[in-house]
Amino acid sequence: MEGLFETMRSFGGRVFAQDEHLDRLIRSCPVVGMKAPAKSALQKAVKDVIKKDGLKDAYVRLDVFKQPKGSAIFKVFTKKLSLPGINKYRRGFSLALYKSDALGMPPYHKVKSLNHSFYTGLTCWARERGFDEALFLNARSHIVEGSRTNVFLIKAGCVVTPAVSCGCLPGVTRRMVIGLLKKAHIRVKEARIPETELFCQDEIFVTNSLIGVMPVTGINKKPVGNGRPGNLTQRVMAAYEKEIEKECFLR
Repeated sequence: MEGLFETMRSFGGRVFAQDEHLDRLIRSCPVVGMKAPAKSALQKAVKDVIKKDGLKDAYVRLDVFKQPKGSAIFKVFTKKLSLPGINKYRRGFSLALYKSDALGMPPYHKVKSLNHSFYTGLTCWARERGFDEALFLNARSHIVEGSRTNVFLIKAGCVVTPAVSCGCLPGVTRRMVIGLLKKAHIRVKEARIPETELFCQDEIFVTNSLIGVMPVTGINKKPVGNGRPGNLTQRVMAAYEKEIEKECFLR
């Protein structure tokens, strides 16, 4: 069925960056020819399901299904989080670069479409080869994103992430991290990144709303930098955690 989805994370019963997720979903509805539901209705549905299920720290999924004549119905569910352990954040992700067209290309760029077989196939491709995540390229051999993450590269203290024009999803965590970097007066830019630049970085990290900020310490079985999470990546991780604590009243 055609439609859109959002994956969010709750802490202590509060959904982190909920407004940003709902706003993105509403902006994305016209892309698939669907009338956006009222934001207030989505907010109420999320709140009601979290209260009913009683999971304080949870994976929260919102699906919006396209109906005849472009109307929409939606469903929210939660489940217990299954996330990388603390040791994974200390060791970092291993990435693989996917360059084949065997999986085809995603039918919709820049939105979280329910038609996401390309991305699930890419995740399986990476895991079958012993990697945590895979990155893919666009037709011009520019880096786009991972199967479930946005990617950030660090060289000589400057942070670069693929521009949305390259085909990547404008991730909620991606946008937040860009803001945190600017706030800390760290150079950050969105740009077209050729494949060749991937293997000469000091640090790399990936982001999404479930795992937050994850260091990358290897790509195609080659170390990134010294093979350990870098100092700037760790600063970003700490700043992101503080944002969660502040918004979700964890302290």
